[in-house]
Amino acid sequence: MSQFRTCSKLARVAMQAAARTVDDNSAEARQLRSVFNSMDRDGSGSIGAKELQKAFGGTMEECEQILAGMDTDGSGSIGFTEFLAGALHGKGHTKDAFNAFDHNGDGTVDIAEVIDVLGKELSASFIGRALDGVDND
Repeated sequence: MSQFRTCSKLARVAMQAAARTVDDNSAEARQLRSVFNSMDRDGSGSIGAKELQKAFGGTMEECEQILAGMDTDGSGSIGFTEFLAGALHGKGHTKDAFNAFDHNGDGTVDIAEVIDVLGKELSASFIGRALDGVDND
């Protein structure tokens, strides 16, 4: 999860899109839900900096940095989908993230497909600039 918070916002949101495709009944999702629920001490459905600190230790500043890196929706806390995205990052789910965008199955992702998935979370101009940074052809 610590690597997830240092990714670009586009990469974090892409992993969140992939997390939405995970089967809630899979063993991995059930295990991660259990961990999430144990960290969500107040039962609010999200994890705040104080709950992170109780779960992992460290300073409040460190926990706030982790939270800021995982909080893709700007709510000030980590919801389950954000938690799941962080937990899945780097565990072979990159193809799942790609497939969440490649709606027509042509093996490429165009800006329209990205906007379709992320348009509510990121502006079209931000998405265009971000894609310019990763488009190699």
